[in-house]
Amino acid sequence: MRSLRPVTRAFLAVALTVFVLCVWGIYSLFHLTPSKVIRINQRDPQLQAAIKEARDGLGAFIKELDAPKPDQRFAVKGTFQTPFGPEYLWVRLPAFKDGTFSGVLDQQPMAVRDKHKGDAVSFAEKDAVDWMIKDDAGTRGEFTEKVLGNR
Repeated sequence: MRSLRPVTRAFLAVALTVFVLCVWGIYSLFHLTPSKVIRINQRDPQLQAAIKEARDGLGAFIKELDAPKPDQRFAVKGTFQTPFGPEYLWVRLPAFKDGTFSGVLDQQPMAVRDKHKGDAVSFAEKDAVDWMIKDDAGTRGEFTEKVLGNR
């Protein structure tokens, strides 16, 4: 590299750095995922049964969400569309109005762009796939978690 001019050397160094960062980014996106990320088959019969059970109880969940008791905590899991397919994320501090859930992301998304844990989000009632109510008596809901926890 001694025979190259300083400007050419600087350009090559920057180009090489950008190339390495791009390769590392692409590799990370497709090969390095946290241990809590579970890839699922959309047609998995156990998971589909759990989603159906959750959706069947969604009306009762919304009714309790509208009139919470002091010791109750709520969360709802929604479907968020990404370029790589749906991502299912838990939303805490949920509210429900006019067919839409809103709240705060309770986990860091892997593929939902421009959203991070703690960000405000919303999604349609039809995109809810699970719910959870915790109180002094225990936990209700978490239908998909019970299926995924066994894997």
